[in-house]
Amino acid sequence: MSIELVFCDLCNESVPASDLASGRARRLGSRVVCSACEAAMGGATATAAEGPGASPAPAAPELVNAGLDSAALDDTAELPSASVPPGAVAEGPQGNSSQWVGLLALAVAALGSWLLSVRQDEAEQNGARRVQALSAQQRERARATDGALEGLRAELQAAATARQELAEALGQQREELASLLDERVSGLQAALAEQKAATDALFAELAGVGPAQQARLEELAERLDLQARESRLRADQLEDLEDSLRQLALAPVAPAGAPAGGGTPEPSPGADWQRFVGDLTDPNPGLRLDAVYALGDSKDAAVVPHLEGMLEDGDLFVRMATCRVLMELGARSAVPGLIDALGDEQSAVREAAMVALRELTGRNFRFDPVSPQAERAKRQADWRAWWNREGASGR
Repeated sequence: MSIELVFCDLCNESVPASDLASGRARRLGSRVVCSACEAAMGGATATAAEGPGASPAPAAPELVNAGLDSAALDDTAELPSASVPPGAVAEGPQGNSSQWVGLLALAVAALGSWLLSVRQDEAEQNGARRVQALSAQQRERARATDGALEGLRAELQAAATARQELAEALGQQREELASLLDERVSGLQAALAEQKAATDALFAELAGVGPAQQARLEELAERLDLQARESRLRADQLEDLEDSLRQLALAPVAPAGAPAGGGTPEPSPGADWQRFVGDLTDPNPGLRLDAVYALGDSKDAAVVPHLEGMLEDGDLFVRMATCRVLMELGARSAVPGLIDALGDEQSAVREAAMVALRELTGRNFRFDPVSPQAERAKRQADWRAWWNREGASGR
């Protein structure tokens, strides 16, 4: 069931269907006049109903505020009062009444048109203000979105730059580690080659030994055994060094020759090895190992006091290299420290110390670096007793 909404064409108010049904409101063609406007215009309609002797009803004040347009005047022609013959206006009170109704209708139509124009202007202004507000809100949201996108772009650019810098730093670090590894491997390979040459020489010497040289044969056999053990030790060192460097592939490595502990001491005139003394205490074991080799290459006996303390270094390779360098320097004063090194926790260091002691003293107390701890302690005590008894005096 649908409900028809009808509005008065004069005052633009809704007209109840009951008023239309009861006759209080009227349809004039396509126009509708509500009961209030009908009562206000009752003079015109009533005059036609009551006859020529009736006086016109006064216009109600509400007509001034009514919204009648000019087209409503055309519909009033359908009212009974509009059927007055021509010339009736000048013939008495009825003509005067029709004239007033016409004038009043014109005034109401003009006022209604003005009110409709005012309402239309207000509606247009409200609509324009809403459009402006929505446009301003849209522009503000667009600016906020642009700012957020710009910030996100800046963050992405900064992240890409940081990632590129990190990749470059890692690449440089890998190159440095690869160079250091190649240098260490080359050194150990050269040492292995020397050991092999010495072993071959011992075998050649053994081949020429006759029955009358049995004592010499025994000594050479022992030396051959030591050389074989040292060769195995060097091979193990090479393997351990390669594993250690691979494990440190992502650890920062200071460049060779970098200052340690606030800077390398200035070398004294005529003693270039002094510039490596400061590296003996560097936190980087690679620099300490390089410093030990550099001091050994100097062939200067004055480096021995600096090297003796390295027998207790925290790095396995540094302690092993120190034993070998002290042996090559003929540092007999380092014998007590090498005897102490026979008790090192690493068998490789114990064997390096044993080789150095035999080379420096010409003695052999049959110390086995891989024998049980009690047996090693006994042989170490024999070494120490001999040194205290006669070794220190140079006999």
